This record gives sequence, C-alpha cells and structure tokens, in this order.
Amino acid sequence: MRCDFAQCGGATVLYLLLAVTGPVRITAVPGSSSPAQSAIQSDDQFARDLLTDWLVRRDLGAVRARIAPDFFLHPVLRDRDEWPASIRQLPDAERALRFPFACEYAKATCPRLADCARAMHGGGDFEVERHIVDADMIGANPELRTRAGHTMILVSLIVKGCNVGAALSIDDNDSRRIVSIFYVVG
Repeated sequence: MRCDFAQCGGATVLYLLLAVTGPVRITAVPGSSSPAQSAIQSDDQFARDLLTDWLVRRDLGAVRARIAPDFFLHPVLRDRDEWPASIRQLPDAERALRFPFACEYAKATCPRLADCARAMHGGGDFEVERHIVDADMIGANPELRTRAGHTMILVSLIVKGCNVGAALSIDDNDSRRIVSIFYVVG
C-alpha cells in the first residue's frame, strides 16, 4: 500500500477514522471471547482490550463481531492490487483486519500489546481521541453521512513489524462498532 499523509489528507483522515468516547456501559458482543461486562469501561481500557484481542490474541472473531455493517475503507485503500497477495481477494473489512499479519515484515507473534504496537506520538501503545462527526468529516468521508452528530472514537497506533500507521474509527453511538480502519505508510 502506498499512501503518504499528503495523498490521504494527512492527519485529518486519521482523525476521521476512529474516535473513542468516555466511560460507557458496555455488554459483550455476540461472538466475542470477552465475558459480558456490566461495569463501566474507560475509552483507554476499551481500546486496549480491542487491540489486544486483535493484535496479541489474534481473535479475529471477537474483532469481526465489532465491525459495523456499513464498514468502509478510505478510497485510497480500495485498490486490491496495493494489498499483500495473500489477502487481496478478501472483502474490505477482512483485508483491513488481516493486514497486520500479512504485511511483508509482520511479526509472527506478539506476547504483549507493546510488542505489536506503539503510539504515533509520545509514549504508550496507542492513542485515543474523541470527535463528533461534523460537516468537515462528512466532506472528507461521505460514508459518515448517516453518522452525523455521532461521537466517534479514534484509536491510532503504529503497527510494529509492518511499520505503518493505523487508525480505527469507532462509533460510540453504535455499541462501539468499528466503522473504518485506515493504514498510512510514511
């Protein structure tokens, strides 16, 4: 995949993709390996659990259960020829989920999240931000039109091994479903 910040709209695109809201009451998602939870879970803990299921445990079933029915890829990521051959023919959401394990220098295993990911800026494994879907976001990603006014959670990180930036857009108003996953090289 070839997409630098200038081609993809820079940081603006990353912020469009995933926003995580504050503490909310959550329940287990069907098919999830996580036990049902009735306690309040912070945005950071939600993101950590999701990324651990995805990158450490590689429990794609649990993560797949969190994919929104209207999941989309940014137009620059829709060209199947830019993806590794092993995942090229998969549907968009499945390609996005499997990319960290299919890139040329993918890590065979990650015992801890810190072995798989690091924050784009500063320390830590990832960053979490909240955004409200507004006209500017919809202008950059018309697929968000039906989510106008929704609080989005943006989880951003660098996928170690692949050495690409990744951003997950999660709709807090839709049971914290993943709306989009975006990758950026450079």
